[in-house]
Amino acid sequence: MTAVKKLVMTAICAAMCVVLPIAFHSIPNAGTVLLPMHIPVLLCGLVCGWPYGLVCGLLGPFLSSFTGMPPLSVLPSMMVECAVYGLVTGLGMGQIRTGKPTADLYVSMIGAMIAGRVVAGLAKSLIFTPGVAPFAWVTTSLVTGIPGIIIQLVVMPVLVAALTRAKLTQIVIRREFDMHKQDVIAFFDRLAPQWDADMIRSDAIIAKIMDGAGIRDGMDVLDVACGTGVLFPDYLARQVGSITAVDISPEMVKIAAAKYPQENVRVLCADVENWKPGKLFDCIMVYNAFPHFPDSEGLIATLSTFLKPGGTLTVAHGMSRAAIDRRHEGGASKVSVGLMHEDNLAAVFEKHLTVTVKISDDHMYQVTGTKQ
Repeated sequence: MTAVKKLVMTAICAAMCVVLPIAFHSIPNAGTVLLPMHIPVLLCGLVCGWPYGLVCGLLGPFLSSFTGMPPLSVLPSMMVECAVYGLVTGLGMGQIRTGKPTADLYVSMIGAMIAGRVVAGLAKSLIFTPGVAPFAWVTTSLVTGIPGIIIQLVVMPVLVAALTRAKLTQIVIRREFDMHKQDVIAFFDRLAPQWDADMIRSDAIIAKIMDGAGIRDGMDVLDVACGTGVLFPDYLARQVGSITAVDISPEMVKIAAAKYPQENVRVLCADVENWKPGKLFDCIMVYNAFPHFPDSEGLIATLSTFLKPGGTLTVAHGMSRAAIDRRHEGGASKVSVGLMHEDNLAAVFEKHLTVTVKISDDHMYQVTGTKQ
């Protein structure tokens, strides 16, 4: 998500902090029981990150106070509480890596719910309302707000998933029935026999991708989701030292291994997200495959550990981002997610690598990073 989109989303969430309490006003004690203002603040932190969540948490209650909800006596502690919600959810989604995005979301939310109440309770007792027992207030707040907490735990994953499908955010809530790896395997096993015949490739674009990735003679290359070995001849033409190729589809692997029996080519059927390579690589390539990995941030974090110092990781496609998304709208929609905007992917890379190439035009898509 670009900075402009994050600002717009933050403004919308802050506005919802005003609208939702008004909508629930007819229900007795709705503010303390159903916690309508918490939902947009948590959402902002989850999808926009901690700086935006923090701002939304401060701004939302302040704007809503002009409607009398919350009253001015409660406003300071509520601003603190909501600010911590936005801050902690954003930090959690940026740092927590359980391997399951849905679990990351729940850990971030629950951590924020606890931290927000504890910090608000301390702020009440030490600053805003001296004499209030902080942990008694926290306990009361938690018990009273149980209905609202349940609503948040149910609604938030649905909202984030909807925003992801609408391509308004890149967080992926991988429901167990949404993208099973077995479905991915079955999909590509079925396509494997016709893969080479149906393949669209441009030698000029592939050469540009290889140049950007810095692939040259003597290198140890890891090809992730290698398919039928589409890039093998290009690696070999550059006289790389070795090719290790991994794909989750047994049928793809069979074809690739049969086509390239060279001693320096090793083709493995494995789930790269749970695979231990036993060596480090000079170059890792993910070509025409990135949307089939729902936990994109987890994949980049994992692959970056497979690199030698000075090694490069590349995510590339031989066509535009829009063309890739259109291509996946049909039968591949159940086994793919939208291709991440190049700025967002570069930001993910920067957590682990130094970005050296970022291209997204009408002909290709590439982000390359170097391990320092």
